[in-house]
This record gives sequence, structure tokens and C-alpha cells, in this order.
Amino acid sequence: MRVKLNKQFFSFLFSLSFLLFGFTKNGNSQIVDVNGILVAFHPSVGKFITLSEKKEFMLFPEYTDSLFQSAQLVKHSNDRYSIMIKTTNEKNFEKPISINNLDTIYAIIEKENPIPLNTVTDDYIAKKPSQEYLLKQKKRQDQYDSVKTVAEITFQILFVLLEILAQAY
Repeated sequence: MRVKLNKQFFSFLFSLSFLLFGFTKNGNSQIVDVNGILVAFHPSVGKFITLSEKKEFMLFPEYTDSLFQSAQLVKHSNDRYSIMIKTTNEKNFEKPISINNLDTIYAIIEKENPIPLNTVTDDYIAKKPSQEYLLKQKKRQDQYDSVKTVAEITFQILFVLLEILAQAY
């Protein structure tokens, strides 16, 4: 049994597919990727810096102690981070932070509360990765990006073809 597909169906299918797959992280859309993963500032403080840790390490002086509740580090990509500050009045502020500033925070915490080498925590192994490991990781990321780009292009071509078919009916 052959089903006759009409123009409205193809338009709906195209619109749905475009909405689902057209706005990808590395695509040409203007949507900002607000998702990220929480990562540790330092193994000794973990993923949250509390008010007591803020005072102990003298971090985030731009936020008063009376309003500061906690801080979280959000990783958006390999070189893009932000800090989410939660206040006592339940407001959240997110601000981008540079890798240099993150290194400074790490150094301040490490100076006061160092961890022994080769200590393993949930998010961190306390040793510098080898150059070979870093090259492998870079190669994997490049391969992943290449496959993702090819998939995105394939989907875009498919969507254009579906739109052409929808116009033909």
C-alpha cells in the first residue's frame, strides 16, 4: 500500500527535523550553548566553593560574604568556562572566567591545601598528563569534530532535499 505524502507533511517533517538537528553546538545558529558540566576548582574543594572556603582562601572579593552562598565552575568547552555564583537571596550569577584566572584560583587553593601527587579523586588525577596523552586526546577530539561536521552536513543536505521534495508536491 502506497501512502501519498502531501506538501504539508513534508513541510512539517522538514520543520521538525530542522528544529531537532539544525541547531547544533557547532552549527551556524546563533543559539548560545548554556549547558555545561560542573568541574572541580581543585580536588581539595571539589565542585563547590562554600562561604567558609571563600573566606579561607580569600576568593571572589567582588562578592560580599553576607550575600555569597556558593560558587560552581562550569565547563562549556575545552577553553570556555564560567563561574556560577549562588547568593543567599537565591539569585544566581554566571560570569565567564579565563583560564589564567582559573589557574590563579587553583594556585591559591593549592598553596593553602596542596594534594599529594598521584592522588585520585572523582574529577582529577593530581599529576600533569604526558605530551603523548595530550596529543592522543587532541587527535580523538579532532576525529570526533570531523565526524560531527560530516553528520551535520549530511543532515542539512537531507533537510534541503526534503524541502525540495515538499515543494515538488
